[in-house]
Amino acid sequence: MKSLELFFKKRVDGEPDRIFIIAEMANAHQGDPAIAELLVDSVAQAGADAVKLQICFANELFSKSHSEYTKFKNREWSPEVWKKLVTFARERGLEVGADIFGHTSLNLALSLDVDFLKIHSSDVSNYSLIEEMFKSCHPLLLSAGGTTSLELARAIETFGEMGTSRLCLMYGFQAFPTHIEDSHISRMSALQRMFGLHIGLADHIDADDEMAIHLPLIALGMGCRIFEKHITLDRSAKGTDYFSSLEPEEFKQFVGQLRSGLVALGSKEITMGEAENNYRSRMKKHVTAGESLKSGTILTDDKLRLARIENHELSPLPMSSWIGKKLLRSVKKNHVFRYEDIEQSAGLCIVARLHSSRLPNKALADIVGKPSLGHLFERAQIVEHVSKPVLCTTTNPEDDELVKLAFSYGIDVIRGDSKNVLSRLISAINEFGFDIVLRVTGDDILLDPLHVESLINYLRRHNLDYVSAKDLPGGTEAEAFTASALKTIERYAKDPDYTEYLTYYVDDPSFACGKLPIEEKYRRAYSLSLDTQEDLHLVRRILESIYDDEKPYTLEQVIKYMDENPSLSSPFTAGREERRNIKDKTKLNFGLA
Repeated sequence: MKSLELFFKKRVDGEPDRIFIIAEMANAHQGDPAIAELLVDSVAQAGADAVKLQICFANELFSKSHSEYTKFKNREWSPEVWKKLVTFARERGLEVGADIFGHTSLNLALSLDVDFLKIHSSDVSNYSLIEEMFKSCHPLLLSAGGTTSLELARAIETFGEMGTSRLCLMYGFQAFPTHIEDSHISRMSALQRMFGLHIGLADHIDADDEMAIHLPLIALGMGCRIFEKHITLDRSAKGTDYFSSLEPEEFKQFVGQLRSGLVALGSKEITMGEAENNYRSRMKKHVTAGESLKSGTILTDDKLRLARIENHELSPLPMSSWIGKKLLRSVKKNHVFRYEDIEQSAGLCIVARLHSSRLPNKALADIVGKPSLGHLFERAQIVEHVSKPVLCTTTNPEDDELVKLAFSYGIDVIRGDSKNVLSRLISAINEFGFDIVLRVTGDDILLDPLHVESLINYLRRHNLDYVSAKDLPGGTEAEAFTASALKTIERYAKDPDYTEYLTYYVDDPSFACGKLPIEEKYRRAYSLSLDTQEDLHLVRRILESIYDDEKPYTLEQVIKYMDENPSLSSPFTAGREERRNIKDKTKLNFGLA
């Protein structure tokens, strides 16, 4: 497959992450094969991707009475000359394309095995020629210069639905040269919306004008990724199309500017690289103590100040994060505040409901004489440094059974919308005044209390918005959020009905996220969540082996059992894989429109 065709395939799959630069030789060789080779050599040295030839015959291009007929007739080359030139270009790492002006021209181009073909604006309505070009299965460029939308539409219809995957429109026309005010680069976006094709640029700006290089950079910023530019050895010689032709050094600069421009465009994803994070750490102000403060002090505006801090790993937090909070320890002036300096309330919120398509009623499934969710309630109640565990379930009548179960264990309950899981967590925050929420799903009944406590401590020590414990065996871990982060997600979530997947929402540089360091002895890839009938069998076997009413089991016991019975490890199911495919629905929308 030709690289330009691969480029078009990338356009279909997503926005191309590269550019394709074509040097248009046209008739700058003045009919001399030696000059043509010099041009090709300069194109290769400039770092272009391809050279495009104009393979034409005078009788296919002009009437005999045309003033240009004789000149072009005298410049016709034999197939052997063309073949030598194409071979010369390929030896220098260039792809070769050809402007086609008739069936004779096309047959010669195909015999030379060129890499792509271009339908010149002269032949946009030459449907029989277009059909033959389409049958060749080559990547095709279709000139949109001096061509109406109707003419383009009819030409594109000639390709049929399958053909457009190999088609690109090339915008631009030669006015010897084309004036800046006649360029109308914005039309490229209109054509893209109109035809759903990539729009390349074949501009013909005066080569003496600095816009000859700047104009393609503007198009690059608009999404253009295929560029075509005339080249000549010496513009002062005033050869064919010299007006808009760059000389070799200028062409090299043109290629370099475009490639640098693509690097500068980077990614549309709003993320921060190392350099930007370094800038952030140096320039952002942190909340510090404006004076020495004693333990028990309630923080107020006048006791705090914002200041830049050198060599600090903490993410900056707004002043509002500290106002009204009670100090747990005395601090000196200029102390940089951490969450662990202040009094905070942490709540363990268990998100569960009875409905399950893969394992119906799993929350009440019997495991060693107790409902599965009862085991999670027991684990939640032995977590230290947590204000209280709370069941966050739905208002669906079927979940009344879960509410009764929670009350039997002395667990508080919040009920809310069945799809919008976040709304239930927010209700718990508002009801109980949580500053930190430890979220646990009802599937993770083997929760490890010690690592839940570690999550709280790690978040507070590093001023994080979110901390995961993904290196623990699946089904034994929780995740920690600040109440502020959850309220931010609630306000800006693009679709709150997908907040079952809260972890995806915090995958944004707006949040300071961390991963709890896990000791090697606890790091396992076992999947022990309750999701399928096979999972239920596995968890039953584990608890039948290690559960003791009198003494809580440990994570070490769970891991030891699995290490000794590796064949029992539950594989990831298709259902779990589906969760990885919803990231586009779990975005934040910070726009004000």
